[in-house]
Amino acid sequence: MLLEFDVKKLDAMIFDFHNITGVGSISILGEDFSPLGTKKGNNPYCRLVQSNKKGLAECLKSNRILLEGCKRTKKPMMQICHAGLVEMVVPILSREEVVGYVMLGHIKPNDNGNIANINKEQTFALELAEEIFSTLPIYDEDKIKSIMNMAEMLGKYLVLANLIRPKESENLREIKQFVLANLDKRLTSPLIAKGVHISRTSLYNIIHQSCGCTVSEYINEVKIEKAKELLRETDFPVEDISDKLAFSSPTYFGKVFKRSVGISPLKFRKTYLNETTT
Repeated sequence: MLLEFDVKKLDAMIFDFHNITGVGSISILGEDFSPLGTKKGNNPYCRLVQSNKKGLAECLKSNRILLEGCKRTKKPMMQICHAGLVEMVVPILSREEVVGYVMLGHIKPNDNGNIANINKEQTFALELAEEIFSTLPIYDEDKIKSIMNMAEMLGKYLVLANLIRPKESENLREIKQFVLANLDKRLTSPLIAKGVHISRTSLYNIIHQSCGCTVSEYINEVKIEKAKELLRETDFPVEDISDKLAFSSPTYFGKVFKRSVGISPLKFRKTYLNETTT
């Protein structure tokens, strides 16, 4: 999936997260696991482990297993890596589809006095590794859970603030323009497909892959965004807005609006007016 993202703001968010949590390694990755932004702390233990080919290979393998699990389940995941440190990853979701990941690592979970099951075939000095490991800061269970929760909030914020988003294809832009130009019509899949000169199958695939929803859900989503604009910027009655957007009835419009926004059209307008007058 192609993504658009604001590099400077993304890097600033990663830096702030690192400053707040002290976590040694923070990465924002795309859906294909490619790095969009990374902040790595000065962790001599991980540098030592990864200075060996076997150690580096084990680290990469561990990361891959964690990311594949998150991709499959669409849920946050955590594990202890082969070198005894906590790694965690949370999915970045847009329209219920995974568009990227927040990955954190280099977290020492408890002071067990020695390194974990590092393969004895690795050529660096294990005694030195144990000595460095013993100096790493310890994160208790509650703090690790808090960091995971903050990572989930960061993932949601990146989408809500539009700092990371699926890149619109030319076809999707044409579909959106056609829908916006015909909001006063009872739009159907055949009508849209004909209007943008693509097959209905292509229309279904483009909407599903780009937006993670059906064509009818996409049409309603665009209409609801327009309805919110009309409720904020005009004094048209709800019934007129429903009619302008070609909903079958004001009741159905209200039901679709509440399902999408969480409140009725009238309450949305009152809430907006209260916010702008206080």
